[in-house]
Order: sequence, then C-alpha cells, then structure tokens
Amino acid sequence: MRSLSVLLLLLTGCLGTETGNPPLTGDGVSSDALVASFQPTEGVQVLEFWVSFAEVRIIDGPSCERLHGTPTAMGRAGDLAAGLALGQLREGDACGLRVQLAPNDTLPDDAPPELRGATFFLRGLDPAARPFEVRSTPTEAIEILSDTRLTIDGATTIGFDVVALLAPLNIPSREADADGVVRVVDEPDARLGLARSVGLYVDLDEDGRLSPEEVEAGPLASHHP
Repeated sequence: MRSLSVLLLLLTGCLGTETGNPPLTGDGVSSDALVASFQPTEGVQVLEFWVSFAEVRIIDGPSCERLHGTPTAMGRAGDLAAGLALGQLREGDACGLRVQLAPNDTLPDDAPPELRGATFFLRGLDPAARPFEVRSTPTEAIEILSDTRLTIDGATTIGFDVVALLAPLNIPSREADADGVVRVVDEPDARLGLARSVGLYVDLDEDGRLSPEEVEAGPLASHHP
C-alpha cells in the first residue's frame, strides 16, 4: 500500500502531523520548462489556465469500481496558473480520484468571458510570441488511478501538466486568425491532452502549489484511459 506518509518520510525526512481530512488543491505545472512554462521561456508561455470543476470524488472499492464519500470541489472554477483550493478529501485508503469538469453558471469576477460555457480555457504565447487560446466545452470525467492502493493522509494537489496538454496540439505550426491569435476550440486532441495532463501529487510543504521538486517526485496517481 502506498502512503503519503511514506513519501514524506523519504523526501523530507519527517512525517506530517495533520489530523482530519487533508486539503486538496489544483495547480498548473510544467514537466519541461523549456517546452512550456508559466514563466517566460524559449518554448510556449502559459499566461492563464482556467478550469471549471463540477466535483472531485474518491474512487474506491475492492476492484476500484465505485465512487465513495462526499464530493469536493463542487462548482469551483479558477486560474490554475495561480493555484486553486478544492476543499478536502476523506482521509484513508483509495484507488484514486474521479475529476468531473463541467461549465459552471457562477464564475469568479476575474474569470475571462471565454470560460463561460467552457470546461477549460488556456491563453498563452507561442515560441514566436504569437498569442494563442485553447478552449473546450464538453463535460469531462477524468479518472486518475494509482497502480497500487494509496493512503490519503496528507495534503495533495491535482496537477495539470501544460506540456502534456499542449503536446497533441502543436501550436507553433498552426495558422493564426485575422486578428493574429491562434485559436483551438473544441478539438478532440485538446480533450486528449487535458486527460493525459492530470495527476495527483503530494503537496510536501502544504502550500497548495506544486514546486518543480514535488512534480519531479512523480504523481501518486495518473490518468488511466
């Protein structure tokens, strides 16, 4: 059985002392900053990455066949470039998480208008500094599972890797619209990239964000098609 406590011991030399239901956050991450990053880079720079959550639920059961417990992150939306609080997960054993994305009627005041009616909206600059946008509207249900059962006993973060998300889209090769913006709207490859980008990580310092070191340590659970 894989435990967050074991990972914390190996990576930091000490165990957390959190009690109750551990916090869950969402964050945008990069597995290769030279390809895509939230900071200026020779590759793609992501400026905004808005995601609209319907709910997140624990997957459990002897064959990992059922949704368990009270859902969290219900009706939440935010810019993962800045991180997003998603509530709490039930402490205990699990197979993984089911992340349900869907358009929300109520959005943050600073949300871009493109997020209305969408599950996610990403805006950035390609390597030639051309602006681009990726928008998807279909409801998504993404399962992130561990190869072995895991124990949720510390802070975790759902990380969305922008390198994996953008890989199928090949933004630099696309032609821009008349206004100079490259737009990708409701393409199957965007949905495929989004699903492949998602993983559940240990938030070692419990700050709600994933550092490069926390991403490099690898996910507790990842997308299984």
